[in-house]
Amino acid sequence: MKWLSLALATYVGLVTAHGDHAIPHVVGGRQILAELRARGVLRSHNHHARHAEAAPATSQNSQRLVTRQANGGNTSGECGKGFGSCASGYCCSPAGWCGNTPAYCKSPGLSDQLWFRCDALKKPSGTDTTNIPRPFVGTVAYGGLGIYDCVTQGDIALTFDDGPYKYTGDLLDIFKRYQMVATFFVTGNNIGKGMINDRTKPWAGYIQRMIAEGHQVASHTWSHQNASQLNDDQYRQQMHYNEIALADIIGYFPTYMRPPYSICESNCQRLLTELGYHAIYFDLDTEGYLHDTPEGAQIGKDIWDKAVGPANPADRSFLQIEHDLQYQSVYNLTEYFLKSIQAKGFRSVPVGVCLGDDPANWYRKVSKDVPTVWPPAGVTVATPTGTPPTPSSSGSPTPSGGLKVSTDASCGNGVTCQGSTFGNCCSVHGWCGSTDSYCGDGCQPGFGTCSNAANTVTTSSSAGASSSSSSSSSSTSSSSSSTSSAAGASRSSSSTSPSTSKSSSSTSSSTTSVRTTSSTVSVKATSTSKTSTSVAPTPTAIKTSTNGKCGKSAGMTCDMSLYGPCCGSKNTCGFECISGCQKGYGFCLW
Repeated sequence: MKWLSLALATYVGLVTAHGDHAIPHVVGGRQILAELRARGVLRSHNHHARHAEAAPATSQNSQRLVTRQANGGNTSGECGKGFGSCASGYCCSPAGWCGNTPAYCKSPGLSDQLWFRCDALKKPSGTDTTNIPRPFVGTVAYGGLGIYDCVTQGDIALTFDDGPYKYTGDLLDIFKRYQMVATFFVTGNNIGKGMINDRTKPWAGYIQRMIAEGHQVASHTWSHQNASQLNDDQYRQQMHYNEIALADIIGYFPTYMRPPYSICESNCQRLLTELGYHAIYFDLDTEGYLHDTPEGAQIGKDIWDKAVGPANPADRSFLQIEHDLQYQSVYNLTEYFLKSIQAKGFRSVPVGVCLGDDPANWYRKVSKDVPTVWPPAGVTVATPTGTPPTPSSSGSPTPSGGLKVSTDASCGNGVTCQGSTFGNCCSVHGWCGSTDSYCGDGCQPGFGTCSNAANTVTTSSSAGASSSSSSSSSSTSSSSSSTSSAAGASRSSSSTSPSTSKSSSSTSSSTTSVRTTSSTVSVKATSTSKTSTSVAPTPTAIKTSTNGKCGKSAGMTCDMSLYGPCCGSKNTCGFECISGCQKGYGFCLW
């Protein structure tokens, strides 16, 4: 399709398997990448995709293959679709060759049933989790297109994928020394390390330490398979097996996960919604997995410094990704990042905290009650040693009245559409535009112009401008966690819409978290906020498509739908994001 060729001309060469931080931060760059990757359109430098060696295709090899298959003993030939299976006791590697060494039999590997001995097929011991209730709680979105950003300013959520591994114990020691925390996206049985709940190995002890020392544990699937290559049952197995193993170790399993390879196309998104998972991506990739040498580690430091160096904790936050499989990431980059966090006045927190989610929502009970307070009793989390600077404006004031003008089409949480190139209206889902879908029902007057509110932006509302308190009519979270702004939450959840003030001057009550060196304490505060003189009705957000239909006749938008972000010329959601794309009912590249 022409639009795909044009989009690829812009994006190809910039994308890595674990992120799109090099892509300009435009919603299209984020929303369509998972689909493009899943379709095999984007080929990337991916440290996980190192396959077992493949023999050259020669007529001699082909003849030997025919002979082996005839004798029923394919031990070193090609396998998979069109070639058949390997001999008993042998595995079909990701590259499609038979063998019986870990290079052939360890996960991630092929996703069909030809990998007879593959460790990914072995079920861990523990309580089955398939019938555990999975209610949706809190305001953080489940499934769908996923979450890329924190909503609580001043927080940096450091995350580590693929472990635990042989370096993880030392990594935990580094965090403990700095009194800081991270989120670990745990893989259950990958790279030949064995099952995480095998007590003859150190992995279970590391995971128990993570919980005890205030880190968040999340899922990275059982064996790091590519979701686009699995059928529904195989993908559910990837999630359930990891749940069983984690619950066997800590008594509960997480509601947070990160898709391997950052691939989670529409079917994966649907299954994660069904299973009750938050899909967490990132907005800062320091690329330790690409540069695992002392010299190469400087690249990760440069990426960090370029992003965090000029950032102001008063109006910035980061959701970062690294991997505890990489030596330099653990022993070189991590301490550099932690020192920078201290000096800059940021706070290192779990992903759940940076999203304003109640700790009681981070896990589902199996045999033990889930933690309801973060950090846990006896754990001290350091406060920043640097002094967070006060937001300042340079030059003449912008139409936003002090808020930052959007540069990536997103809005809310300190960012306004007023004066942006994407349109002056901030939609219910936190995106800039100029049509009725953005400017009408659900439009956020605090972050741009709305057709049902005054054309000036409110700047004196303490509830709207605060990055760590909820709006006047939003529900407050439990006393043990930070709460997020309504604007920020609307960008993370398709079901959350902002509220509007009922009068020109009203008193709002909110719960604001006060951070101490050892705990987060909720304080009830009352403040008076001035709003515009017009009385805005309670907004009714345009409905997100539930059947793939969109446009004026359907009365539904593709924004946050499971069918694709763009409403095409045939009034269906998908990836027709340029020619024929309907801007009022979803995302369009132009």
